Amino acid sequence: MWGESVLEEYSLLEKFRDIVYYCFKCGMCRFESYEGIDNGESLSSLFMDVCPMWDLWKLEAYTALGKNEICRGLLEKKIPFNEKTVKIIYACTLCGACEKQCSVSRKTKHIERFGGSLLPYNPLEIALALRLQAVKTGVGPLPQHKKFSESIRVNKNPYWEPHQDRFKWFKGSLPKEAETAYFVGCTASYRQQMIAENAVKIFNKLGVEFTLVDEWCCGSPLFTTGQEEFIKELAIHNISVLEDAGVRRLIVSCAGCYRTFKKVYPEILGENLPFQVLHMAEFLSEKIEKGRLNFTSTINEKITYHDPCHLGRHCGVYEAPRRVLAKIPGLRFTEMRRKIDHSYCCGAGAGFRAAFPEASVKVAGLRVKEAEELGVDSLVTACSFCRRNLDDGVKAVDGKIKVYNIEELVAKAMGC
Repeated sequence: MWGESVLEEYSLLEKFRDIVYYCFKCGMCRFESYEGIDNGESLSSLFMDVCPMWDLWKLEAYTALGKNEICRGLLEKKIPFNEKTVKIIYACTLCGACEKQCSVSRKTKHIERFGGSLLPYNPLEIALALRLQAVKTGVGPLPQHKKFSESIRVNKNPYWEPHQDRFKWFKGSLPKEAETAYFVGCTASYRQQMIAENAVKIFNKLGVEFTLVDEWCCGSPLFTTGQEEFIKELAIHNISVLEDAGVRRLIVSCAGCYRTFKKVYPEILGENLPFQVLHMAEFLSEKIEKGRLNFTSTINEKITYHDPCHLGRHCGVYEAPRRVLAKIPGLRFTEMRRKIDHSYCCGAGAGFRAAFPEASVKVAGLRVKEAEELGVDSLVTACSFCRRNLDDGVKAVDGKIKVYNIEELVAKAMGC
């Protein structure tokens, strides 16, 4: 997602010295350009906000345009790398909506740099590089990010929970070796255990032999907050224990874990992983296509689906969860207007929830209200982090809809 490795350079902002001048300052990074509007509708109906930071503060400093200008200001030594600057840098979920909306980003993929190499403009990559540089310079990350970094080092999870309790939710026995492994992730292990419990029910119902390994945090919270030093150790450990267990297929529920295995680990290690990585939605979709997943129960609910940023925009997985939901008997599926590439973030990612908890839940509440406007019974997602924040969003706006992860509905429809 973020192109060539940004983990090997120290002066990370120097690579953007020419690129930052490409920004048109048009502000389209914060809006969804909606196609298919009927004639006669107001101009305001042509666009919808897609940047949560713009919705929260209505200041360009917090948008991709602003991050670009911060990068330019730092390179030109016109602004300091201080506490205020760093706070703005981290006031972002790195959801990637700006990159999808930015016309310059799309057009400059074909602009040649001096010497003939391509010079792509990607506001998301600039935003991440600012964080990496802040940490390397010693002015970042924010205190809350340092806390979960410390916990990951000690407890192998960001929640300050004992590592030995990671699989406390699991009841049963497992083989030491299996071709399939389930990577639970920290949030489903300690905070959203219903996701892991239902995933296991699905595996058992399908007769899929699987194992759990001594997993450590995948490192996504560290990567997205610029704390890259410890990630390689996490990657080597997680890959090693999976290899030792003879794993050839890894299934994950968390969108952040999925992106880390699919994108970050190969980038950090400089080689492809020795096993296939599937999100649970992809695994279930494959089973449906092969006629190996049968639903025996009807779920009479009207639902909509929330695209997790790490699964959707960052990794391009859009259709698999929709194919699964479409096959569940009784479900009446309707789309929110902001979907696929234009989906609105849940507000939890990239350390934003840790550093700005009230703002994070406010963003989730905005997404919940968007779903409720459709008159749905339930909001479904495919990420343990999204599920947690959206559930908090329902409470914050006194909403009535239910929030599910896809495993919960599938297990119910399978009669588990």
